[in-house]
Amino acid sequence: MYKKKAFLFIVLFISVGASSLFVYYNLIQLGSDYEDITVEQAKELIETNPSLVILDVRTEAEYNDEHLEGAINIPLDELEQRLAELNPNNKLLVYCMTGYRSTQAAEILVENGVSGFYHMHGGIVAWKQKGYPVV
Repeated sequence: MYKKKAFLFIVLFISVGASSLFVYYNLIQLGSDYEDITVEQAKELIETNPSLVILDVRTEAEYNDEHLEGAINIPLDELEQRLAELNPNNKLLVYCMTGYRSTQAAEILVENGVSGFYHMHGGIVAWKQKGYPVV
């Protein structure tokens, strides 16, 4: 009886461990398509990478009101149809007002084969809270 319980415990332990590794591996794979970064990291990235494409996925009216200097505007609801406007050789930073729409944009980009880009967590609201400039 003891050997049977020990065997079941070992099988259960190995199964849980293997499942955990599988989940962890998949999370790493999902997270490798793009990187969430803070506004501080975004500011440094903008300052040190002159070829960085800054993508604002808010509406045209929001963009016209204020945006990060040098940003281009492709509203979220037009992004999938306008992907050809993005140069795949340039690094990309995606942002919106608070991070909700840019997270959706990140999903669209990944679904369309774009990877290795940055997502600015907190959006332009967090950017302005740090006192960083907008135009």
